[in-house]
Amino acid sequence: FDVLLTRDSRTQLDVGRAAEHLIYEISMLLLKDKELTEVMEPEVMRMFHWHAMEEIEHSSVCHDLYVYIYGESYFGRMKGFLMGGDIVIKSIRAIYEILMKKSIQDGVITKSQSVSGWRSLWIPPHGIIAKSLLNSSGYADPTFRPWHNFTRDLPLLEKTEKKMLETNPVVKQ
Repeated sequence: FDVLLTRDSRTQLDVGRAAEHLIYEISMLLLKDKELTEVMEPEVMRMFHWHAMEEIEHSSVCHDLYVYIYGESYFGRMKGFLMGGDIVIKSIRAIYEILMKKSIQDGVITKSQSVSGWRSLWIPPHGIIAKSLLNSSGYADPTFRPWHNFTRDLPLLEKTEKKMLETNPVVKQ
């Protein structure tokens, strides 16, 4: 993130709106992956559901704020996507490496399971990161608006919200 400290606020906001969009796409892929969600602990699944819904708002607010202050800039959006994508990917990689190292040390998984997980995270056509980058291609459309994703994904998000509320132990009380 240090690279952002040397950039102007316009570039920082460009990177922010792109990174939020990419994180949203990753969250939605996780929610749509039945194999993954079937084996998730309920609390972890609730966290991913909440996160996906939250990212719509983050991406949209960053985008709307940018357009309000600077007007739309296609070049800025694409530059932000390259920089934001790089930051998101490096962050995910660092988190994954820390978690896997700890899991291997604790005997929770083997090194080969860690490598297999790495492949499923990154390698096309099934890798979540590769898919999210492909799903983000709409970001390059000059008419792109983050709220369009909300409309596209609303049925899944409504189902997700209902499931979150039904399975939340605090709400059940």
